[in-house]
Amino acid sequence: MALAPHDFRRLRLDGVSRDFGAFNALKNVTLDVARGEFIALLGAPAQATETAREYIILGLFQEARISGGKAAELLGLTRGGFIALLARKGIPYFRLDPQEWEAEVARIRASYKSGV
Repeated sequence: MALAPHDFRRLRLDGVSRDFGAFNALKNVTLDVARGEFIALLGAPAQATETAREYIILGLFQEARISGGKAAELLGLTRGGFIALLARKGIPYFRLDPQEWEAEVARIRASYKSGV
């Protein structure tokens, strides 16, 4: 059953536990989610750490605080691997507005014609 945001004011899960064999992932957890809040469960500690690290690095890239090359390095990926990751996440690699794209295309065409 899916809930639309307007269907509730607060969602409360109380006393939730979850085991995976001998691994106790959750023990008697209470989770309160207010209307408009976003919650994500990231998995086991190692997986959660890696997922959080990935999203932090992707966020820094999206804010133009680090380059694509630096983001790839921090994630242990090649530049092509980083571009593929961005594509899977729906994040654009190039951040150009239409006028910038047009100027870039014009520069490439001029370089091609001049044999550079």
